Amino acid sequence: MRKLATIQVIRELEPIPNADRIVLARFQDVGWQCVVAKDDGFSVGDFAVFLEVDSLVDVTQERFAFMAARKGRVRTIRLRGVWSQGLALPLSKFPELAGLPLASGLDITDALGIQQYVPPEPVSVGGDALGHFPGFIPKTDEPRVQAYPAVLDELRGLPAVATVKCDGSSGTVYRWQDHFGVCSRNLELKETAENAFWKVARKYDLVERLPEGYAVQFEACGEGIQKNRLGIRGVDGFVFNVWSIPESRYFDHEQTRAFAQSLGLPVVPEARRWEAFDGSLEELLVMAQGVYPGTSNQREGIVIRPLQETYSPTLASRLSFKVLNNVFLLAED
Repeated sequence: MRKLATIQVIRELEPIPNADRIVLARFQDVGWQCVVAKDDGFSVGDFAVFLEVDSLVDVTQERFAFMAARKGRVRTIRLRGVWSQGLALPLSKFPELAGLPLASGLDITDALGIQQYVPPEPVSVGGDALGHFPGFIPKTDEPRVQAYPAVLDELRGLPAVATVKCDGSSGTVYRWQDHFGVCSRNLELKETAENAFWKVARKYDLVERLPEGYAVQFEACGEGIQKNRLGIRGVDGFVFNVWSIPESRYFDHEQTRAFAQSLGLPVVPEARRWEAFDGSLEELLVMAQGVYPGTSNQREGIVIRPLQETYSPTLASRLSFKVLNNVFLLAED
């Protein structure tokens, strides 16, 4: 479960030009930055209650009443020329935390009743549920680099690749024990004529051609999905993961591309390769910006991982993370 609300330590408070009442806060153990009110009385080294982007708060509580105009959702915003991602508030507003052994990174999501904003699912990717998402396949969910900046040190020096994050909806097809399945992010779906994931499966004849024991995860993009920012006619699927079910492992990057190409499936485009990764958070945020080819539409961002599958102690899973395009987020929100 995503840690939406945590205790964080203020590392830096930077003045904002032409702003008398706000400053820019950065934190000791995460890569987020957000605007805070001077009246909140923060000093460097203080604990803060930090809510990540896409947190949903209860605006009937006095401490969150100012979020009513945003329907309680924490969003990416730009104030006085600086990016603000998240919400930091002083401990004094949270008496229920008194007596807790506070530490940087402490998860207080449940203690504060914070929920996660989930965007409505496009009609074209919904459908009739056949069952739950299979437990023997990992769900598609990339962590954001700002939440786990230590992954940059884990990746440093390794051959790595950045791929474009196609703006659509993630789907999974698999064959296991002679059963072929098509899934959305959370459900296995019955076949219907209009479902986008089934359209991709039929387009590439995956019902017949997908080998036993594999799951292919892809981004379904095109007409009727999100805002079709890639400008695709019809629907297509761009592969980003291949999972070996009997081995319980992901394919390496080149294996994934070769497997997809053997089925005639497109893959997510590469944005950059490193012989030895050396990127900083600031550089990656710039790299994430750009438009989809042939359009003026801002791309969603990039996904970065080593060329060879690697375990991440920070993530307690594979070393792979996303860097979202702040310009895209601002327009989307």
